[in-house]
Amino acid sequence: MKRKLTISIVMAILAVLFVSLLVACVPKDADAAKEKMQEKGYVAGSSFLDLLVIGDSSVDDVFYAVKDGEYIFVIWFENKSDAKDYVETAKELVTKYLKDVDTSEFEFKRSGKVVYFGTDGAVKDFTAL
Repeated sequence: MKRKLTISIVMAILAVLFVSLLVACVPKDADAAKEKMQEKGYVAGSSFLDLLVIGDSSVDDVFYAVKDGEYIFVIWFENKSDAKDYVETAKELVTKYLKDVDTSEFEFKRSGKVVYFGTDGAVKDFTAL
């Protein structure tokens, strides 16, 4: 009986640690993202991303990074439901405002309150531990 209880507790702790590792893949804010991406050789900023979030008051922060034809754009929202709703809007706005960038192979993803989209390489760099 004690052994089963111990195994159950250990499994629960491992499950919590695993979930926390999955959540830790996306930087918590634009400053952390900028630091992470600059370490990987990206030029990072947030100046023109206002175009992607016009009229959306639930946005906490915005960020982009560019390196050798790799792009990523990231938006942190105040809550998960706004982030979830924004994914389709992001696709429309990217087509409208980023005409000089080849967005045909962009990935659009959401993790909790964060929506991020860009080329495969930049998305992998952004989400890598």
